[in-house]
Amino acid sequence: MLIVRDYNNIIFTIDDKEKSLFKEHLEMLDRIIDPGIKRHNWGSNADNFVYACRKECMDVFMNVKKF
Repeated sequence: MLIVRDYNNIIFTIDDKEKSLFKEHLEMLDRIIDPGIKRHNWGSNADNFVYACRKECMDVFMNVKKF
């Protein structure tokens, strides 16, 4: 749920024109989060996965805020 909140925070912060500017960053973030949605075994290394995804979300959000 934390990852979803972080991701949505990014999406709600930028408008449609800015989404096109940050398209590559958002696609990279989607690729990082995607395994957790489709095939991640939540019994093992769940903490590491959540930490890594939240860190990437924070990095993208900070880039958006700088813009």
